[in-house]
Amino acid sequence: MKFENILKRILDKRKLDLCNYWNYNDELEEGLILKILLEEDGLNDVENGLYENSLDYIDEEINQILDEELNEKEKENEELREYLRLELEGNWDLNFKDLIKKSSARLRITLKTNEDGINIPFLKTTKTYKYLKKRFKGYFKIKDLENELNSMMGSNYGEFVFFGEIKGLRILELREEILKGKITLNKNLNCGVFNSWIGAGGDLDLKLKKPITLNLSDWRYNENEKLIKNIENGNKESYYSVGIVLDNKHYGVQETYNLTSECWGEI
Repeated sequence: MKFENILKRILDKRKLDLCNYWNYNDELEEGLILKILLEEDGLNDVENGLYENSLDYIDEEINQILDEELNEKEKENEELREYLRLELEGNWDLNFKDLIKKSSARLRITLKTNEDGINIPFLKTTKTYKYLKKRFKGYFKIKDLENELNSMMGSNYGEFVFFGEIKGLRILELREEILKGKITLNKNLNCGVFNSWIGAGGDLDLKLKKPITLNLSDWRYNENEKLIKNIENGNKESYYSVGIVLDNKHYGVQETYNLTSECWGEI
């Protein structure tokens, strides 16, 4: 009785059964999507965690396959059964990409600053406002930017944020961008001034006129890796990094504004 021949017989017949079949409403939790996006080992960690959580299901399915495919004499051989069980487990396909295809998360992308947010009453004297005008020249009208910042209600301070939804295999594409220290935001993505600590903000109806790629360590860098002109000292500052969080952190845009799904453009 050659174990390898029996394994081949089962694999030839039941290979397609050695996988997770996800239900139509199955999807990754948003926290796991953020982990995939931001952590170097996040993709492997999430996949391994899902596999470990599926072990009981996998074991049950493999035992059923063995019960159906082995004859009575083969079933009596415990060494054979253990060999087959381990080999079939090694051939198991988690269908991880299929689960990712069904998943989505709403994100907030924040332009950080070394100031305590954008001081709206003294807007035109703040360095952040000057940097925003220079970095986003051509991506929306400066007058529209000023109107958006001045529409802030409920607080004198806010941060400039983009908000949108990441879906399906775009999750993996965005992960690769982020690992390289960049993020590309799509045309027509909504943005504006927002304060997540108290749930206050502006109109949030400003839209990008064209895609933009931001340097995650300092958003003041342009696509050619040059700092925008006339920055004091001309030095890179960690304060001006780009923050990426789930929208439900603190008070979210959705919780504060109760937006329709059309407002959540794809990132």
